[in-house]
Amino acid sequence: MACCLKDELLCSICLSIYQDPVSFGCEHYFCRKCITEHWSRQELHGTRDCPECRRTFADPHLSPSLKLSNIVERYSAFPLDAILNAQRSSYPCKDHEKVKLFCLTDKSLVCFFCDEPALHEQHQVTTIDEAFEEIQREMKEQLATLQDSEKGHTEALQLLQRQLTETKMIGVAHETVSRKGSIQIQPSRGFYCIVMHDGNQYSACTEPWTRLNVKSKLEKVGVYLDYHKGLLIFYNADDMSWLYTYRENSPAKVFPYFSPGQSHANGKNVQPLRINTVRL
Repeated sequence: MACCLKDELLCSICLSIYQDPVSFGCEHYFCRKCITEHWSRQELHGTRDCPECRRTFADPHLSPSLKLSNIVERYSAFPLDAILNAQRSSYPCKDHEKVKLFCLTDKSLVCFFCDEPALHEQHQVTTIDEAFEEIQREMKEQLATLQDSEKGHTEALQLLQRQLTETKMIGVAHETVSRKGSIQIQPSRGFYCIVMHDGNQYSACTEPWTRLNVKSKLEKVGVYLDYHKGLLIFYNADDMSWLYTYRENSPAKVFPYFSPGQSHANGKNVQPLRINTVRL
């Protein structure tokens, strides 16, 4: 169990326990320093990849993993090596070998016949077998947490990738929005849009998404912007029915934003996106 958990906590670059673990778009983790140095060596080639799966990224964003950091911290605090050594080694007092005690605080064997009792008076002392079983149980729980976290991370990534390829995310965007890497279509990121997703479902890209009450497939979507009043209105241009309204005064310039997405026809769009202007 100890070896299994430790293997899960090793950075594949430095082969040591994670230091400030981060991820950046795939299900693999690395020390922040290790992956940064790895990418610095790739700058001449103009690409950045994952040393595990070799997936390339144009402008990856390093996201810290708080849960993994906590697991690493808990593992580092385990006195496991000291307990294993205590089980294999001889006791400090040959006359009192039956007194199998271990001080979790000092990470050392204890013999109350030979040691000064005051040395461990306020310490956490238990039998060696109980200490080993308790720590092994905690490590098993930590390993399960790590595996669940990795599974959740992978599922979230797959959902994001599916949303990016199956949605058609129309609206406006600030001139300062990020144009590289994985883009999150949210008002806090400077995007004000509605999307078609999962077939014929429609939502406004709020945080979280707001499902739109659309009874039939949208063929034409109208976008009305009153910049000075901070109004952005989406409507069905076929019957002029209202879809959604964003209300926010933007200090920056905004521009039209379109994303045709991809269908399931070998990654190509079956129907093209057509842009029509309205004369007022």
